[in-house]
Amino acid sequence: EDVAAALGLGIGARVHVVRRVRFAGDDPLAVESVHFPVALAPAGPTLADHHVDDVLRQRCGVVVDEVERVVEATVLPSGSARVLDVPVQSPALTLRRRSLAQGTPVAFSISNYRADRCRLHVDAAGRRSG
Repeated sequence: EDVAAALGLGIGARVHVVRRVRFAGDDPLAVESVHFPVALAPAGPTLADHHVDDVLRQRCGVVVDEVERVVEATVLPSGSARVLDVPVQSPALTLRRRSLAQGTPVAFSISNYRADRCRLHVDAAGRRSG
């Protein structure tokens, strides 16, 4: 339901899901799920070690021109904890990222990062008030 809403799709709409583990050296750092509408890429994109926006541009002809990010503190569920080799309910940072092309959502990812191994750096561009 969360994914459908983020992609502007109806409940039950078909999406591709790519799951991958991000590493820092040899250590697992994050578990990531990236969701793409099937209508955008019927065969399904292959990410491997490529950035989502690059794959969309090179393989689907879609240029991402806006990205929304939300970061929240949470704890790791059992599946992610097992993959990351940490205890269940370990502290984590969850990053939800929505990529848009001309106002249309084209990808949505959820990444769970080990809180003991990451630091958040935020650059903000745009208008300033006051």
